[in-house]
Amino acid sequence: MTLPKLNTPEYELELPSTKETVKYRPYLVKEEKLLMIAMETGEEKDVINATIQAVDNCTFNKFKVDTMPSFDVEYLLLNIRAKSTGEVSELNVLCTDDYETYAPAKVDLKDVKVQYNDEHNKTIKLTDEIGVVMGYPSATSTFSSATGTEFAFALIRECIEQVYDKDSIYNKADMSEEEIDEFIDSMDTSMLEKVQSFFSTSPVLKHSIKVTNPKTKVECDIELRGLQSFFG
Repeated sequence: MTLPKLNTPEYELELPSTKETVKYRPYLVKEEKLLMIAMETGEEKDVINATIQAVDNCTFNKFKVDTMPSFDVEYLLLNIRAKSTGEVSELNVLCTDDYETYAPAKVDLKDVKVQYNDEHNKTIKLTDEIGVVMGYPSATSTFSSATGTEFAFALIRECIEQVYDKDSIYNKADMSEEEIDEFIDSMDTSMLEKVQSFFSTSPVLKHSIKVTNPKTKVECDIELRGLQSFFG
């Protein structure tokens, strides 16, 4: 016996990083189950892998999701979930006037976008003649056994795509990890701060809302930042 096939609607959106049009579908029971099982384990690695797999399935396996910028993956999953479970998310948010009272809020997920900082630049000039071109961290970059300073330097190493001087451009594929580490270690403090500013000003999924504290009646401005902020 052959059961009937269920039709699934398709939608389109523009990837924030490349402006490329992407086709996607809502997630199905198999993707929802995948995400729920991962969340039940409480392991960050499991959640990241399940997220990548779900987004890959829902974009018809057309992209290398594990290497996409993390904000692209978050934006895709936000829209996939919106089409799957509803475009309005009901939250309880912490009021910023007393930092102890929670207030209900509704967010229309169609209004949530990846926000850009005018000061952000992928090309960083370290000296008059030497600079680097950076790439964005992927979703898998956030999972690491390293912590603190070790993790920060590992992330810089991963995200350097090119080093250039007045004569040449050196691509990451042609560099060893040891060469990249030696290059990073040779930076002075001001150079390192320029590189770190690349991460602090990178595009981010965020949205601002206003809520009224039910206890104090004060209206608060709340910034929701990162995928988890948009789901109760």
